[in-house]
Amino acid sequence: TIDNSDLNSGTLNSKTEILTAKTLHEGKKLFEISRNPSLKKIAVIGGGYIGVEAACAFREARDDIKIDLYQRSDSILNTYFDKEFSALGQEELEKHNINVILNSTLDSSSKNPKESNTVFDYDLVVEAVGFRPNSSLANVERIERSNAYKVNPYGQTSDSDIYAIGDCASVYNNVLEKDVNMPLGSYATHSAIIAAHHIGDTLLGSQPKHKHNGSQGASSVKVFDTILSSVGMTYSIAKEKAKEKSGAKDKFDKNVQFVDFSNVIKPKYLTAEQGNAPITVRCVFEKSTLKLLGFQIACSQDITPIIHLLSLALQNKMTAYDLRYLDMFFLPQLNQVYNFLQRTLSLVIKNNEA
Repeated sequence: TIDNSDLNSGTLNSKTEILTAKTLHEGKKLFEISRNPSLKKIAVIGGGYIGVEAACAFREARDDIKIDLYQRSDSILNTYFDKEFSALGQEELEKHNINVILNSTLDSSSKNPKESNTVFDYDLVVEAVGFRPNSSLANVERIERSNAYKVNPYGQTSDSDIYAIGDCASVYNNVLEKDVNMPLGSYATHSAIIAAHHIGDTLLGSQPKHKHNGSQGASSVKVFDTILSSVGMTYSIAKEKAKEKSGAKDKFDKNVQFVDFSNVIKPKYLTAEQGNAPITVRCVFEKSTLKLLGFQIACSQDITPIIHLLSLALQNKMTAYDLRYLDMFFLPQLNQVYNFLQRTLSLVIKNNEA
């Protein structure tokens, strides 16, 4: 369900076609439309993962169309990245002639030019502004804000005979330490598998062996030549959480800190043609304990498997000391003997010892 009530920066030409990008069927339809030679100007509403990926897909399909990407906040991908990393994604979009319009949006609920002084003439508008969980069926407990069904690690709602899985259900976020609605494909798949196992074990009278360990929100997005990955909390979210938890803003804002580290992923004598590439890492942590809170990574090479390791580290509430001396392999063709993650964690430790 898309709420258009706040999309009020302008209205659309009455001939504009409006589509959403939510399902595989809709994705295929957008792919077919992109091949239409009469398509000249597109607006994508929403600068999250879906909106950014839709804009990239249109550009890769056609280099001759005008693409405007509208984002209501002051940076794209702001749920997953701090502004410095969001800016890297925005640079890639603009490098490929995608016009990013921040702090603005469209009113796709009205196509009557008389209702606004600003009329936008687009051939196609793609809405990618999020959704509300479909949680109107059962009278069971829900979580605040999103209204998603609250479930336990087995997928059961407050009525143990009713299970909820996927985007309509909650998941416990180990870093935020609360139940949240996290519409990611990985959690949707895991929640379905776990619920199926639990139902089977219950019917067979067996002891349940499968349960969800919670989530850290691990995710990645490819914006042309840049792969952005994140897990855990951003610096801005970590500060807000510390403020809410303590009520002492100044003290706890200083306790939540981050370090950035930039280098290359392989020994410097290897070239870009040999797979070497610059990488930037941000680690968010608690200064008093060196407890790890979140990571963001930007690189043109696929180093996303490291996010799996970092997700496990956050799940187990590891500190920089715990992870810094983890036994990691070294192979010159693949990484540095003193790799980018170890160097980032060394900076975290040095920050604390200074």
